[in-house]
Amino acid sequence: MNMVAAATVVSLSIARVGTQPSQKGPAEYFTGSVRIDPLFQAKESTRASGAYVTFEPGARSAWHTHPLGQTLIVTAGIGRVQIEGGPIEEIRPGEVVWIPPGKRHWHGASPTTAMTHLAIQEHLKACPQLSVRCLLREVILASSGHPVGKSHHRAWYKVLGVPHGHRAYQRRVRFPLPAALPNRRRRDG
Repeated sequence: MNMVAAATVVSLSIARVGTQPSQKGPAEYFTGSVRIDPLFQAKESTRASGAYVTFEPGARSAWHTHPLGQTLIVTAGIGRVQIEGGPIEEIRPGEVVWIPPGKRHWHGASPTTAMTHLAIQEHLKACPQLSVRCLLREVILASSGHPVGKSHHRAWYKVLGVPHGHRAYQRRVRFPLPAALPNRRRRDG
């Protein structure tokens, strides 16, 4: 009796340098000049995403949280990080910072030196089509204190700048509505 094992072909994915455009850090989430270079997005099989984030001297993130925490790996320059209520810590190349889930914090460059770090975070739900917007959605969600279960997708699309014809509208992906949206009534239930 001959038994032949069927070979499974696994696809390899390589994100080539320069194939994902850099993005300017939005003023709502950063102070100063910040560049985001996306590296990988969350997929259905994994919830992690990562990006290089470069802060010019004095630039930093706004206070924010991540529902599942965040890892920062400093690759260049001198930076600073602070968890609410704790001291400001200086961070340098090669150092790894773990920010626990739900801890309010900020990170950025020192006043005189730029800093780049690799930021890796897991997302509550994968949303590969929206990449960096997915990260921003979770920052808004975590900062608003709005429960994950309540949702209103059209308001989120507007906040995130998703074009009206985007396929997410057809798929009816639902995003939680932050309590802080102006001129919007929240309906519980």
